[in-house]
Order: sequence, then C-alpha cells, then structure tokens
Amino acid sequence: MKWSCPGGALSLLENGAINIKSLAEEVDIINNIDEIAVDFNEEDPQKVIFLLSSVLSNYEEQIKTVLKARTYWQSEVYTAIPERMQAPQAGYETRENLDGEYFKDFAVRMRKWMTTDRQLPFPPIAQVSFAPILWASITHDFFLLPGFTQSIPYLKPATPENSPLMAKNTPSTADPDTKKELQKLALTLAAILEVLHFKGEYFALGEAAKMVARQAIAADRNKQYDNTASVVIIDRSLDLVAPSMRSDNMLDQVYSILKRPIPDSLDVDIKPEFLTSKKGVSPLEKDFEPPCSLAHGMDDECIALMDELIMVPQKEALNIVRQKLADIITEENINTKVPKVIGKVTAIQLMRLISGIRENEQAVENHSNVLELIAAIVDTLKESPKMMWEELFGVQKILALSISESPQSTNLIQHFGEILPKKSGEKLGRSKNNFALQDILATMAFAYSLGGSDLFISEDEEILFQDKLLQAIMSQGEIPGVLEKEDLAAYDEEEQSQRTWERKQLIEGWLETVFRNLHNTSEVRSQLSRYRTLYQAAAQQPYNCLIQQVIGDIFATAMLDQDIPEELEYIPRGTLGRVMTGFRSRLLKVSSPHPAHHPVMIIFVIGGITFTEVRTIREIVARSNNHTTVLIGSTDIATGATVYHYLSS
Repeated sequence: MKWSCPGGALSLLENGAINIKSLAEEVDIINNIDEIAVDFNEEDPQKVIFLLSSVLSNYEEQIKTVLKARTYWQSEVYTAIPERMQAPQAGYETRENLDGEYFKDFAVRMRKWMTTDRQLPFPPIAQVSFAPILWASITHDFFLLPGFTQSIPYLKPATPENSPLMAKNTPSTADPDTKKELQKLALTLAAILEVLHFKGEYFALGEAAKMVARQAIAADRNKQYDNTASVVIIDRSLDLVAPSMRSDNMLDQVYSILKRPIPDSLDVDIKPEFLTSKKGVSPLEKDFEPPCSLAHGMDDECIALMDELIMVPQKEALNIVRQKLADIITEENINTKVPKVIGKVTAIQLMRLISGIRENEQAVENHSNVLELIAAIVDTLKESPKMMWEELFGVQKILALSISESPQSTNLIQHFGEILPKKSGEKLGRSKNNFALQDILATMAFAYSLGGSDLFISEDEEILFQDKLLQAIMSQGEIPGVLEKEDLAAYDEEEQSQRTWERKQLIEGWLETVFRNLHNTSEVRSQLSRYRTLYQAAAQQPYNCLIQQVIGDIFATAMLDQDIPEELEYIPRGTLGRVMTGFRSRLLKVSSPHPAHHPVMIIFVIGGITFTEVRTIREIVARSNNHTTVLIGSTDIATGATVYHYLSS
C-alpha cells in the first residue's frame, strides 16, 4: 500500500479508515486482554477490512480470533491470490470457474464467528474478494514482494535416480518450512502474471528457482492467455558477493546503513528532524515525531529521482540530489541562497538546503516524498563514516585479487584473521582496529562465494579461526538477533559458571550453523559449468557478477540467434513436457524456447537484489537493442544484513 497505491497508505485514511493495524499485532492485543467484548457499542468501529498478501488459509485463525473478539457487524477480506489458485489447497475441485464457492464458504464461516456468544443489531455482513495487493513498485521497471524479505533459500540438488532424460528435471528436496515459503512465492508470481494477463514461460537457475517455477506452473495450469511472458528466476544463494561488498550506489548504502522499522519491512527509518520545522510548534506537539517513509506512494517526482540514483555512482548521485533541492527552492520561490559547490557534495551542504525548504510548509507538502528520500540519503552520509567501509573494502579487495590469482593456494583463514580483534578479550565492534560481527560474516561470505568450490580451505586452520571467533563473541557477550547480552553479576559464582557454559554452548552451535552455510555457499555452484565461477583470473576487477553473466548470455544469444546456455533451465509445463524437453534436447537437438523472444521478460531474483545489479540489468538491456520489455523483481534489497541472516539460519 505504501509503495504501489497512489497516495500511499494515507489514501486508506482519506477513504474512511479510522486506523490501520497489523493483523498479527491485533491478535496479540486480543490474546492479552482479560475480557472479550460481547455487547454491541455504536461508538466502536462497525466494519473491519482485512488486506491479506497471501492465501486465506494462512490467516484463518487470526481472522477468526479478531471477529470473535470484536463487535463488528460488517467484515470484508481482500486476498492477493486469485480464488482458483488457492481453492485446491483448501480441498476444492480444481477447475477454471469455481463460481466463488471457496470464497462464499469462507464468508459463511466469518458470519458465524461474528455472532459467536453475542447478538448484533443487524444481520452480519461478510465478503471475500480478490485484490492484487502483491508488489511494491520501487520504480517503473523494478518491484519487490513484501512478505518474503527474510529468506535466501538454499536447496541441495537431488541426485537423479531415473532415466538420464529426466536428470535435468529431477526436483530437489526441501525442508517443510522452506517448501511452504517457496510455494507461497510461486503463487504470488503466478498471481502477478494473471493480473498482467500473461502466460508464464519459465527459465530457472538454481534449485529454489526451479521449485518456484514448477509450483507457479502448477498454480497457473488451467488458465489460457493470448500473450506470453518469459520469467527468468535466479537464486541469490548462487552469488552472495554483491550484497557482501561495499557498494558505490547511494540507494544500496541507504539500505545497508539505515535500520528497518521491522525486520520484514521494505522501508527504512528516517529521522523526522531533517524535515520538520520547530517554528510555531505548540508544547503538545513538541515531542511528536511524524512518521517518515522511503515509500513514494507512486509519486512521479520521487520515482524519477530513484530511477536516476539507481544508474549513477555515489558522487554523481549527490550532485543530482543537490540539484533537485536547488530546483525545489527555485520552483517554490523560497528565499534561500543556493551556494556554488566546489568539490564533493557533503551532508552539511544538503542539510543547509533542506533547512531552508522545511520552513515552507507548502513546499514540504508538495515535495514530501522526494524530501523523505533525500533525508534518508543525508542520514546515510552522516552515519557512513562509522561503517568502516574503506577498511573493509581494502580487506575484500586483497581477498578478491588473491582468489583470482590462485584460489587453491589462497590462505583465507590468514586473511580473515585481519578482521578479528588483535588482542585477547577485545570486543567486536566498528572501531579503529575492529569490525562488527556482521562485517566479519559478510567478508567471509564474500570470499567463500567468490572462490566457490575452487577454494582450498584448511580444516585445521578453519577450526582454529572458529575458536578465535568464539572467544571474540564471548567477550562481546551477544550475537545480534540471536543472543542478547546478559548481566551475570546478579548470579552467584556457581550460577555464573553455569550460565557462561550454557551461552558458550549456544554460540558454538550458532557458529557450526554459520560455517555449514559458508560451506554450502562455496559448493552451491559446483555442479554448474558455465556459471561455476564468479571471478576472472588475474583481473584488476576480479568479481564477475552472476546476474551480469546470465542476463548478458540471454541477450547475446538472442542477438546471434543461438540457444541459451543449458544451465539456465527451461521449465516446461507438465510431466510429459519435462520428458519431451529432455528427449528433444539430448537426442533430437531441438531448441528450447528463448526468453528474449517474448514481448515481456520478468527477471526475478529469489533472496534479494542490489540496486547495482538492477543498474547492470538495465545497461545490458539498453545495449542489446532488443525490443523485449524487461521488468526486474525480487524479494528484497540485498545487503550485508541479508547475508548475515542467511548464514545464521
């Protein structure tokens, strides 16, 4: 709603909403109250609307809890997945036209919950409808899917036991939680294609990508469309280098530095003092901080600025931002001098321009979305010196050059030692000689992913490094997001010893998980040939981005009228299609479809994408002179925090 609805979430309030709540938070409130409302009160809200991003069955218990606890007499549910796609999961017959049976039956249950243990003055009204509240439109060609920000799924390829004709199409195994999450993602992608009125023709690189493609085809098998869109799905787990390294893109830096309001949000926290004037503020309003958001609510001016910032490095981006502020000052006729800038643009210079604008209430209202984006950039500039990016970049540069020159003789562990505290008992954290735990893990993921299965890693030295990291974490006393600090002074000596031992066991278990995931990271491309390596031997810029390789191959082969690389697997529809695809490609040498031969191509990265990678895709498409319209999608903006979460899970 904040990104893709014109006017943002505010439009809900403007159209009659009394308040906007998280369903999960509302259920928590209800579960913590002693008495449930029984009597109808005319002063209470009489209507509730549920906006659901996935299938009804995921939210049934929560909706039931709310309707039984509150005295609503009218309730409406809008679900983002079409009825025909989710009804089979609820046991309804699969067919083209369900005549609303599933939604009607769910509405009947809603009316029953609304009248449990109470009498309403009116017959209860309940309704269930489909509404495509599916994606967050970041720019005109780039979207994200809220609700999937916490996952970089890693699936090991299954060993095919059947005929070699089926080897390419043997599904990989997944644990139940991962499988459920990927099924939900597949339904969402299928629903997006239905809204756009396209049949999807799927191409996948990576095991999770293949699973999502097959599930999306299964969800969409009964619908006929006149147009076809190529859907190219890529696993983030195949390349963790991009989100692990320092980016020169200003928007990547914003997402890397500023915290998110909640972990699965696509927004960032923006300090309101950058935009709010204290002039004429009453004592009651003095402590009120209005919520600021990076989401643009489909504001054309803000989308255009984001489009520009994606395509340029930091220095040029800051010049664009400064010029934008100068244009606002001129357009709104604000009495503020715009000084000439000699040298680089700084946060202080931008703040001076903003301070002149924020005293003009009408100007702030007219350009609020752009000003919030610029405020996020200013805050990022002020915080970036604390990140120790230059020092981290130096370590990663040495690692990359060493791996590209001789991956099998590179002593990774020795390089990793440079980012650990030098003295025993010294705590982790960003300071002159130390790095934060997230930085250490991101650097390790950078190296393991870049070198892949070519790396030589001494098991003894890795165990020794793991022990040093354990000691550093013990001195720090916490693992962000996993283990909080604890004051042991409140315990006696024996209890302190027991608590210390328990915490050490937990940290050791966590480190085992981290290193297991690092090993997965280095092995995940081992069965590939064309996309097996992410580095160029002995090159000044060793890193060869996987997305750049794949998308470059798609448009290069289209230009030369060649087949796409076999590893970018075409996922046909149905079991017969899989058999025939394997048979044709191996025996008859018949070409598979090409993703660039359809009018629309959706490039989707499971696990997050960087703005730098979005820029890379745009540049490849622009150079290709291909007339395919390309949309770029992902589950999140990938950062070092994304990698940290992946290694911890």
